[in-house]
Amino acid sequence: MKIPRNGGRLGRRAILQAVKRTPPPKTSTEATLPLYATRFQCIGPACEDTCCSGWRISIDKETFKAYRLAQSGPLVDRFRTRLKLAPTARKTAANWGEIELDDESRNCSFLEEGSCAVHSTLGEDALSDTCYSFPRRYTAIGTHVYHGLSPACPEVARLALGVEDALELAETTVEFRTATAAGVIRVLPVDVMIAVTDFCAKAARTKGLVLWERLALLGIFCDDLTGLMAAGRHTSVRALVEKYEPMLTVSAASDALSAAPMNHALQAQMFLSLLRMGATEEHSPLRARIQRGVAVGLGVDPLTWQVDEMTLIERYTSGVGRLKTALEKIPFLLDNFVQNEMHVEGFPFAGKTPMVNYLQLVSRFGIVRLMLAARCNEDPIPEPPELIGTVRYFCRRFTHDAQYINAVNTALAQTNDTTIDRLYAFLRW
Repeated sequence: MKIPRNGGRLGRRAILQAVKRTPPPKTSTEATLPLYATRFQCIGPACEDTCCSGWRISIDKETFKAYRLAQSGPLVDRFRTRLKLAPTARKTAANWGEIELDDESRNCSFLEEGSCAVHSTLGEDALSDTCYSFPRRYTAIGTHVYHGLSPACPEVARLALGVEDALELAETTVEFRTATAAGVIRVLPVDVMIAVTDFCAKAARTKGLVLWERLALLGIFCDDLTGLMAAGRHTSVRALVEKYEPMLTVSAASDALSAAPMNHALQAQMFLSLLRMGATEEHSPLRARIQRGVAVGLGVDPLTWQVDEMTLIERYTSGVGRLKTALEKIPFLLDNFVQNEMHVEGFPFAGKTPMVNYLQLVSRFGIVRLMLAARCNEDPIPEPPELIGTVRYFCRRFTHDAQYINAVNTALAQTNDTTIDRLYAFLRW
């Protein structure tokens, strides 16, 4: 029997009978969120790159047990045959099991004509935490919640990266499954952490400064903040924020950054090495086309991802120049990407230290810039939708791959030279 998508009494009863589960607890609270989050709605079967295909789909412990205990209904056979326990190495309460993908299509076993069979048959309360929440993300600092979405979703990418006011912030009430909120570890008094996070968000939006200059200022700030925290000088953090507030002016920043170096060779080599760590065969024609476009644009062998140094530097330098031309049609693309990355993770408290979190942000920015520069070596130069699609591909392929993230973080931790001047060389283009 088909259950109405909006649930209702019949939907709740069917959930209890079919998967022996009560609806997971939810939280309703005030949250800070970007405007695009208020505009998002899943487009379901119309999506050109569904989230139900091509990657491992985690099932939390409670949902996994409920599916396996189901005694009746049209999905029982798949619950019994298409679910598997997660490997011990990555098994957690949030990732207790995984859904096996179809061998040919690489689609989720519960995807039917572009829609989720669990959702359409049993209602959204029967979904696992992962499937219920994606692409939404909730990050809590104390009781304050920052809500955003992942541009790995095509519709989110269009709304977040393709609209100028998308990252303007608002306050509103949101409801979410309690288990899906990521809590930031308390390393300072909560009010101080929120003040720091809000300052960083403000710095990332400073008018009159180009993006690399804003990132450079954030680097200096995070370096100083990390030093204070390492020395146990937590009471001095608010004064540090007040010290940096005047820097958020064009004249002050220009004076401080006027002599910053630029090094395309360093950028190309460093960020290709990080991108190469996650290169793999793509089964989706759409994603394979983007991946090949990036490789060809850099002069890289699409199979081995190898390239001689001079070719790489020449192609990257050419692409950077053409990227500047391409961004004349969508000047806010990279700004929105960086601001969203910061917002959804509670920057700068998502890493071991603020400086580590900053280096992670710079690595993501650098890889995306490299990929866009590569695509811009095409003739004609790609239009905004294709540029947005390239950023979205990065978000889908790399930012949701735990193994890749760990590999990049390890590589960054082993980088000996992370002086501010070196970081400027990574940033300025």
